[in-house]
Amino acid sequence: MRKARPEAVLKTLPPGVQAELWRLLHTTTYEAAVPLVREKWGVKTGTTALSRFFDWYPRSRILERAATVTDEVVGKLKAVGVGLDDDTASRAGQAFFETLALQEGDAELFLDLRKLRQKDRQHQLTERRIALLEKKAQQADAAAGVVHDDTMTEEQKAARLREIFRM
Repeated sequence: MRKARPEAVLKTLPPGVQAELWRLLHTTTYEAAVPLVREKWGVKTGTTALSRFFDWYPRSRILERAATVTDEVVGKLKAVGVGLDDDTASRAGQAFFETLALQEGDAELFLDLRKLRQKDRQHQLTERRIALLEKKAQQADAAAGVVHDDTMTEEQKAARLREIFRM
C-alpha cells in the first residue's frame, strides 16, 4: 500500500482542524509550525507539506462555497419547474460554478474547470459513438439473419431489410 503524500494527510484533517491550522500558519513560520502540528494534532509533517496546504486551503474553501451555491441554484431551478432535465440542470450548474470561480479571480481554477467540461463533452461523444456502433452492429446481425433465411421470399427479405434499416 502506498503511503499518503504529506500534504494529503493535512488535507484530510477535519474541517475545523484545517481552519485552525491555516490560522496558525498565518501567525508563525512553517519551521516553527512543524512541532506545533505534531504536538497539537499528532500529525507528522514538514515545511513543504505545510506550504502546499497553506496554498491549497483557500482554494478548497472557494470550491466548497461555489459547490454549495451551485447546488442551491440547481435545486431552485428544478423546484420552480423551468422544465430542465437532470443533464441540462447539471450543465447549467457547472456553468454557474465556473462563473463563481472566475469571479473569485482564480483564472487557473476557471481554466481547469473548462478543461474538465471539455473532457466531459468528449466522454459524451465517445459514449454516443459507441451506442451508434452497437446499434449498427445489431442491424448488421439482423440483416445477416434475414439474408440467410431460406424460408423467406425475396420480397419478404427486401421488406424486412427496409424495416431493419428504416428505409
